[in-house]
Amino acid sequence: MFFEPVRFCCFLFKLFQFTGNLPFIFDEQRKIFLLSKWLVLWTIILLSLATIILGSGYTYIYFPRLSKHMLHDLLTVIQISINYCIVLSSYVSVLLFLNKLGKVLNQLCFLFRKLLNEEVDFDKRLLRKLQCKILFVHCFLYILANSLYLLTSPDYKHTEFYVLVLHFIGEVLMFVPVCFFEYFIVVGSVLYRNINHQVVHAVGLLRDFDKNAAYWDKHKIRKTRLCCRVGKQILDLCELHCKTNEALDQITQILSLPIMLVSMYEFILITSSVYYTYTSVVDDLHLGYPANYIGYSSTLMYAFGLSCQVYFKASFCEQVTRRAQRTGSLLNEFIIADVDETVDLCVENFSLELLHQNFAIEIFGLFSVNMRHVYELVATMTGYLIILVQVQMTADY
Repeated sequence: MFFEPVRFCCFLFKLFQFTGNLPFIFDEQRKIFLLSKWLVLWTIILLSLATIILGSGYTYIYFPRLSKHMLHDLLTVIQISINYCIVLSSYVSVLLFLNKLGKVLNQLCFLFRKLLNEEVDFDKRLLRKLQCKILFVHCFLYILANSLYLLTSPDYKHTEFYVLVLHFIGEVLMFVPVCFFEYFIVVGSVLYRNINHQVVHAVGLLRDFDKNAAYWDKHKIRKTRLCCRVGKQILDLCELHCKTNEALDQITQILSLPIMLVSMYEFILITSSVYYTYTSVVDDLHLGYPANYIGYSSTLMYAFGLSCQVYFKASFCEQVTRRAQRTGSLLNEFIIADVDETVDLCVENFSLELLHQNFAIEIFGLFSVNMRHVYELVATMTGYLIILVQVQMTADY
């Protein structure tokens, strides 16, 4: 059963407050977000606890494995190290950019009040897609894969309960920044959708000049008034479009470091999981051991969960970019209509503004999060897997 859109957004807002990623409260009377000193203190406490407990726990549990000089143990330590860095970087980023984050929240709140109306729905399909991603990937695949791995791995048969709790806490805190980032991307996509809807409405009024030319030739005063009103609306939409892009750029800058580390984590873990499964199957067959299907499935399930996360993250970013770029195409559909010079200048200014904007979700200018990024990841992973398999085959012989 899915939440209603407003309830779902409120649930995520409370979740981000609880995990320390959003130390703000919403003032319903003033309709603005206010910084909460108690929530900031809570974020600092969580950062301190994560630094001490996760750091000491990971060091005690995982780093002794390096003495074995095994590739699998090295990859495990790298995984845990990146996990630890993601958790800390998410809290540090929030604390360093508190003022910027507050301005972004209030700007998005202003845009929602301007753009949301009864004529346009809340884009429930997109929100349902985000819900499916959170429930399927984070609440089902990751929990099931980690549970199967911890229960079937020989290293964890006699492990104490606190190790399991530490492992799950690290996993949860690592993926909260991803959901936080995707939440803002979805919000931006909803705003662009409403801007496009209003652009279509404004352009429809202008195209009517061409469809009913005889009528408008007889009512030139009314036509002039309508052109002035539509021109003002186009200028307002241009400003709202620019502010939406600015808000998304700001939130991307705030979360660039944890998102870059998450991308690194996804690349390393998917590649190593497939390689580990391959070597485990080959070694078991070579040594005559019984096949550990549960262990194989848990590793591949975790890799599949990460792959789904890569896809959904890229899909959300790709959609917000396409919706932002689509405004230009919708804006110029009335090109054959007979309009006055004022409207022409408004449309030209809006079009030029769109041409000078970069709507791609870029991380430190290193890469853009979109579907092309997914294709590049797949190609790179395939190349590294071929190299690893060749090295393994050479070592066997």
